[in-house]
Amino acid sequence: MLPGRGVAVILLSNQSSIASTVLPSDGSRVLDLLADTGALEPRRHAPAPALTRAAAELAGLVGRWDGADHARLFAPDFRDSNPPAALAEKFAGWHALVGACGEPRPVTIEDPRAGSFESTCERGVLRLEVRVAPWAGAPVSSFTAEAAGLAAAPALVEAAEGTLRLLERWDARAFGRLYADHFAAGRARTDFAEAARLWGRCRLGPPRVQGPLEATFALSCDAGAPKLRLKLSATAPAKVVEFNLTASRDGPCQ
Repeated sequence: MLPGRGVAVILLSNQSSIASTVLPSDGSRVLDLLADTGALEPRRHAPAPALTRAAAELAGLVGRWDGADHARLFAPDFRDSNPPAALAEKFAGWHALVGACGEPRPVTIEDPRAGSFESTCERGVLRLEVRVAPWAGAPVSSFTAEAAGLAAAPALVEAAEGTLRLLERWDARAFGRLYADHFAAGRARTDFAEAARLWGRCRLGPPRVQGPLEATFALSCDAGAPKLRLKLSATAPAKVVEFNLTASRDGPCQ
């Protein structure tokens, strides 16, 4: 079955002693024939009206948070892990970065209930990845946002560069100046050494800005291209309060 292409192949046999290689081989031949006709082109999904509406409402909340929207727009599981105060702070942070945003346009539609959108704002572009639930009302079950066309705050760039220096050469004092107290230095040293073993020396690449004090940097390393996500504290001196070094979108390595 190839659901992403809208195709399924069913093969039947009335011989009980057929060789185990026959049906898979015939199935491959059928797929080759279909490919020659153009029947295996990827499906092009259209966003469900509920998905488009949810993206528009999320973009509208940037700089205009309404607590009532928290109960109406988001699914119960999402509300449980994203209380109103924390979510309002995120929307305020995005507004501080990009200003008011216009109507979002679809960019990539994964399926009718999930996709990415871009909204042109006063100071850049806000990218939204949105998924709505399949039940009545289609509330938002998950979403992420990031600002495009913006530079990361200087403090974030400095923290990222300092982290790469620690990966290359451990310095306990530098770690203490850069990272918040809830990070255990001994565990961090082990993790940083393992990251250096996996990827070698790394150089800082362009950021994806998720908030005034939060960004994900692309890295160019000797043995790969991981991503470094950092979030800084709002209090001075700013220190790293969240850290994630990721090999791919599938999950963190540290």
